[in-house]
Amino acid sequence: MAEAVADAKGFVVPEVVQVNLDVPGEAHLPKGYVEADDARLEAYRRLVGVTTFDELHDLRDEWLDRYGPLPAPAQGLLELGELRLVCIEHGVNSVVVLPARVGIRTKPVVKSRHSISRSASRCGCDERSAHGLRRRTKELRVEVSNEGATPHALLELLATLVAVAEEANA
Repeated sequence: MAEAVADAKGFVVPEVVQVNLDVPGEAHLPKGYVEADDARLEAYRRLVGVTTFDELHDLRDEWLDRYGPLPAPAQGLLELGELRLVCIEHGVNSVVVLPARVGIRTKPVVKSRHSISRSASRCGCDERSAHGLRRRTKELRVEVSNEGATPHALLELLATLVAVAEEANA
């Protein structure tokens, strides 16, 4: 319905790129921070629609102006937004932190799945899509400390991995 209205008004509705982020930590807008349900829902909608780092920083500033200092869960939500943008920028469509498990792994493992495009196709493996078509993907698993499984730490890890990959491809 919203797309039809936007189309009728001549607006172009940007496509929201889906990125699966399954990482530990609190990431939400607490009711005590944004009390009105409709304002909280609108804040979530705005965050989902963010497509640039400037828009994310503007949204952060808006929340600071409207609601005051960010509580930890709201900061975590913005960090996930930043992680999402970095993932989109580098073709990563999934980041999952597998928790440590007794007898299986002693530390959390970060599992990242990338769609293969551009120069990344040299590193890919084939994966069957739901329609039986072959799609090029690559998966990376990295063991991290418990502190390394936070959105902020994952941003730093992803930046390091991208820099190493770019250097290797140069």
